[in-house]
Amino acid sequence: MGAGFGGKGHEKMNDAGLFLCAVNGVAAVLEKIINCLACVLLAVVALAVIIQVCGRWGNIPVVWLGELSTFAVIWSVFLGLAIGYRHGLFAQVDIICHLLPTAWRKYLVLVWDMIAIVIITWILWSARDYIAYAARRKMLSPELRWPLYAVYMGPVLGYLFILYFTFANVVNNVAALFQRAAMDGAADADGPEGRV
Repeated sequence: MGAGFGGKGHEKMNDAGLFLCAVNGVAAVLEKIINCLACVLLAVVALAVIIQVCGRWGNIPVVWLGELSTFAVIWSVFLGLAIGYRHGLFAQVDIICHLLPTAWRKYLVLVWDMIAIVIITWILWSARDYIAYAARRKMLSPELRWPLYAVYMGPVLGYLFILYFTFANVVNNVAALFQRAAMDGAADADGPEGRV
């Protein structure tokens, strides 16, 4: 059977569509989880700072709250970094885009995403050694006595989320390129005599 409805081509398109939906569904769930965690962490920061200020006025310093708020800010920054990356909220230098021919520009996004995947993977690989070192040495925070590898997991989780969101971007961009190519192929197949 051909590539029409019910054929192997249609099954491949359904599989690709299901995969695309699954990737985007996981990304949406991750984004909701990250948003909830970031909100909780920012609430912890606000509450800790308010209690610290009130404690200083009453001459009852709560020293460990400073450390707690610092750790919460570290985690929230990297979680926010992942959300910002997901929505393309970072400044971009697009001079290279303007120097390339128009036909090549659609592929440049994929090139940048692949470069980002390599860099983020390298960062995560380096962080693995640092966290393992902190865990082996049983390094603890000064006030709360929390293991520092747990604190360092915030940036690692943020970069893992960015890595997944980059993967989702690649999948979506490749799907868009195939869809655009299929639409162009269908328009060429119709030809000028096939149009009304």
